[in-house]
Amino acid sequence: MLIGNSCQDQTALAELEKQKAQTQLEEQNKALAKRWHQDLTIDRNWEAADEILTTDFVLHYDTPGAEDIKGLEQVKTLDEMWENMPNLKINNHKIIAEGNYVLIRWDASFDHTLDLMGIPASGNHISGIYGMDLFLIKDGKITDLWQSYDQLGFMQQMGAIPTP
Repeated sequence: MLIGNSCQDQTALAELEKQKAQTQLEEQNKALAKRWHQDLTIDRNWEAADEILTTDFVLHYDTPGAEDIKGLEQVKTLDEMWENMPNLKINNHKIIAEGNYVLIRWDASFDHTLDLMGIPASGNHISGIYGMDLFLIKDGKITDLWQSYDQLGFMQQMGAIPTP
């Protein structure tokens, strides 16, 4: 009977260690995904891109007709857009990790005092732009990001599309 309990204890301990390792991996993945928002989008620290993104990273947009951004060098071209979003703030509301995937629900705000994406500066404070980012992480780096956000609200607040 003592041997039976010992085997059960070993099995339970092995399962517990496996769960701990998975939880630790998911926490590391969450921290990595958060760096996309902080290090790249807000701080525009492009040296960090080499640390957190694979060289064949792909940013997938959900906008019809929009082309994906492919490769580390191409993603660095986003710097010009983010530079034209003074006082950019991103609030992460919910971060969920499962295996190699991390989902972040967020909202963003900035001052539209510079021309952005061909839209003349409106002087408006743009806020309440909600979105979700789904990251795929392998071997400690982000390989893919699927991004979806309130594009209509974004364009309306900048004055590019009339508000009904």
